[in-house]
Amino acid sequence: MLHDLLIAGVLLPLTAGIIEIRHKRTEEVILLRVEISTLEDAHLPQAKLRGANLREASLRGANLAGADLRDADLWGANLWSADLSGADLRGANLRSAVLLNANLRDAIYDQHTLWPLTVQPETSGARRVE
Repeated sequence: MLHDLLIAGVLLPLTAGIIEIRHKRTEEVILLRVEISTLEDAHLPQAKLRGANLREASLRGANLAGADLRDADLWGANLWSADLSGADLRGANLRSAVLLNANLRDAIYDQHTLWPLTVQPETSGARRVE
């Protein structure tokens, strides 16, 4: 009897609400909505999460390398040890997020990106773009 489902390297309980929309011709996933409070250790490199609501989500240890997180709401998210290298964080709200040991190398951000008061993005390897 199945009790869990594996999606993008994340083991989810079957009770989690999952909505997936694929492109008609290419079958590329263009929208994946998972209603679950944790995506710990998720393998989501290059994920297209522009404008995603990830408020207070647990993304501890998640691989979000190169992810498009423009305008995403990550307020209060747990990104402890997450890999955000090369991620696009322009306009993202990271206020109150936990970024301890997070990899921000080559992540890009702009003047609209909101950071936790304790994080200095450029000293963490991120770079500001206009």
